[in-house]
Amino acid sequence: MANVYEREAARRALYNAGLSDRQIAKELHTSKDTIRLWRHLRRLKPHHESKNPVRKRRTYKDALPKEQWRSAETFIFIMSKLLNYSERKRVQAKVDLEGLRQVYQYEMGRAQ
Repeated sequence: MANVYEREAARRALYNAGLSDRQIAKELHTSKDTIRLWRHLRRLKPHHESKNPVRKRRTYKDALPKEQWRSAETFIFIMSKLLNYSERKRVQAKVDLEGLRQVYQYEMGRAQ
């Protein structure tokens, strides 16, 4: 059985090697929660196992053709004003979908 200092040295060495909490726990035959708590108490940042690659955040400019950017900007502007108004007045905003549709059609006509 390893003493406290040997366990600390083993954990620190594996952490410094860049292993994740799960990998350290597997190597030392302990739970990942034990390793997470050990790391947290020493204010060490986690080394994550990335299951999914980091995704770039998509904007409307990535999703829409350039001709539709203006209408998307108008829609975002209207919705932000509506949200701002509803927060300021502390009321629930009711969205007039027909009005938004008309604004969208108007802006699409201007863009062409």
